[in-house]
Amino acid sequence: MVRQMLAASRFLVIFAVIGTFVASVTTMLFAGVSCISNVLMVIFVEYGGASGGKKLAVAMLELIDLYLLGIILFLIAAGLCELFVAPGVPLPEWMKVADLEQLKGQIISVVIVLLGITFLGKAVTWEAGWEIAAFGVGIAVVIWSLYLVLRQVAAEERNRRR
Repeated sequence: MVRQMLAASRFLVIFAVIGTFVASVTTMLFAGVSCISNVLMVIFVEYGGASGGKKLAVAMLELIDLYLLGIILFLIAAGLCELFVAPGVPLPEWMKVADLEQLKGQIISVVIVLLGITFLGKAVTWEAGWEIAAFGVGIAVVIWSLYLVLRQVAAEERNRRR
């Protein structure tokens, strides 16, 4: 009885799968609408000259952030679904997840790119002084830490395959 209950409880993860999938779709739809809005602003209103180009670049970097967040949420939804709810879901080979460690590695990879783009967006608009260096070092430390975790995950994956 307890075994059956525990085996069936894996389907509780479906709530996390549905929630992260809905969040992913919502984020990407919002980014898509924002992209159209920015393009219309470029065409009809605001972004003229050098300062306009800077505003447009920042707006597009922010959109990339949103799309990457949507991708992270989608990877989480697909990975959890494959691990707990429906193993064998037809996914591209690079998205297939064998365990939580592999899912963590995929997510960390995208987060590293997201952090880099976040820094780039701040650097483009930064007008203060040398404080950007402290911000950059902070981001670099986080990226380095995530890289070390990613490297550890990859090493464990290689050892498991042997």
